[in-house]
Amino acid sequence: MVTDGVWTAHNIGTPTHLANGALCGVEQNQRATHGVGFILHPDTAKKLSDTVYISERIIKITIRDKDSTTNYFQVYAPCNDSYTEEEKDRFFEQLSDNISLVADEEEMVVMGDFNGRVGRRRDPWTAYLGPHSDRSTECNYNGHQLLSLCAEYDLVISNTLFQHRPSHTQTWYRWSDITVSSQIDFILTRASRRTTVQDARAIPNAGLDTDHRPVLMYMRGKGNESHKRKLPHEPQINIHKLRKNMDIQEEIKQRVTERLEQEDTWDKSAEETWSIFRDTLLDCLKSTCGKKKNGRGQRKATKWWNDEVKEAVREKKRLYKNVSFCIGNHPLDNINTTPFKFLGGYVSASGSSGPVADILRESIIGSDEKNGIIMNIDASPIRGEYKCEIYRTYVQGAIRFLLSVHDVTLSHLQKLNSSVTQYLKKWAGMKRSTNPGLLYHSQGLGLTSVEQIYLQEHATVIASAVTVGDSTVRNALEAKLEREGTLSRKSTGNLDCNTLVTETLTAMSSPNPQGIQETPRKTKETLCRKTKAHLRQSEDRKIEEHCRTLTVQDKNLFLLFYNHPLGTHTKNTFWWDLEADAMATAGGV
Repeated sequence: MVTDGVWTAHNIGTPTHLANGALCGVEQNQRATHGVGFILHPDTAKKLSDTVYISERIIKITIRDKDSTTNYFQVYAPCNDSYTEEEKDRFFEQLSDNISLVADEEEMVVMGDFNGRVGRRRDPWTAYLGPHSDRSTECNYNGHQLLSLCAEYDLVISNTLFQHRPSHTQTWYRWSDITVSSQIDFILTRASRRTTVQDARAIPNAGLDTDHRPVLMYMRGKGNESHKRKLPHEPQINIHKLRKNMDIQEEIKQRVTERLEQEDTWDKSAEETWSIFRDTLLDCLKSTCGKKKNGRGQRKATKWWNDEVKEAVREKKRLYKNVSFCIGNHPLDNINTTPFKFLGGYVSASGSSGPVADILRESIIGSDEKNGIIMNIDASPIRGEYKCEIYRTYVQGAIRFLLSVHDVTLSHLQKLNSSVTQYLKKWAGMKRSTNPGLLYHSQGLGLTSVEQIYLQEHATVIASAVTVGDSTVRNALEAKLEREGTLSRKSTGNLDCNTLVTETLTAMSSPNPQGIQETPRKTKETLCRKTKAHLRQSEDRKIEEHCRTLTVQDKNLFLLFYNHPLGTHTKNTFWWDLEADAMATAGGV
């Protein structure tokens, strides 16, 4: 199969055929710019029943065999960056229209240079995109159109189904830099024939003068089924009795002799005599040895195995699973590795916060399989400063519940906070290495970091338990804090929150100037509010202390530029002034 070659079909009405009819192209005096074609083995060419020259980018041939009919499409899609969306849409619509003409009972293979990257995100294309696509790129416009085409006609991308080294996965390499590569050539087959695809890969050393690598697919045809002898399913004579029992052998011999003596075969032909002997022998064997059912190659069943025992074993496994792998009335598939969902939050049954941290990261940021809250905002086509405002207005509240019902270590929390911070820097137009003080300082953007949200929520929980919780809740909290303080060699979030709440309670223990005695619930509300304020002040002090160490031209650079979210386009520079010891703002940079 040839794509983007020197043979094209500009002049569709008068194609030029080679001597063997395998190729067509433009006239000799015409310039070839695009092109698709087929190179067929002579034996395959004899089965060629139809050739349709759809356009200079699409060609279809039909191969008819005695067992099946297969339609092959060869395509060359417009480049994703060089053509308008209308031109690309026109190509995929034309391809879709011709695919729809293929009968459902006929096989179909669509292949070629789609100039599209399908990316690493499988959801919601799991049925059509395999797990081994090019994970170093994101899905582009052509890739999305290709996946939509697969979903429309139930096609699967075969060269993403198998795990191979990168040299067998990447299909395109830049002429001037071989380190730049991508997977843009694909072979599509019907999803119903997915199990017949044995392998699909790129050929790295084909020796062709092109920046593309050939893609090869091995597919088992309908005529290539296994030639193992199939046992008949109807009952057969149990000849094993005849082999093992001498008495049965004598009985069979006697019965056959008596039956044959009663037959008059002197005036019959050889065929008739043979038929009489055969029928007599089979009747005697059936009546004496009986019949048995042949299996399909499975292990022989024991004599005591029956449906009743089978159902009892199945019930035993079900009950064992419920007893061994459950917390309360909630069964788990694997109690050692599967985080257990309880009261809206996930708990790791193994005691490790790693699985819970992974769930938090997938929900807040996202993963290879699906986008989280942050990745969805990052993918939206709006300006970065508006994304920061969306984070302030909506995201902080959305992730507050997630962080309040989950318990993770500070190390996992800091990794999560660092990942979210990188997105916020990107939206604010800051470099990755820039100090994030502008994002989180109260005189900067005033955003709340993931780490701060986590500490606020858990400090609030501890404050509630201390002030209005019953004795059982307080005892459980004290036992948990004591256990963490004993087992952990490092400070934990809960211990830090408990220390913060204790300091705030001490500050609140001063006499009330109005002399009014607050209720426990009012005390809890005041405690929670002051605890959050204390955390905000602590965060500001931490940022300011760090900024004092950043010396740039006798002044400590606080942060870079940020476009105001209200759309004024005024850029501001924030820095720490050593002499005035105050935050200064200079505009008009």
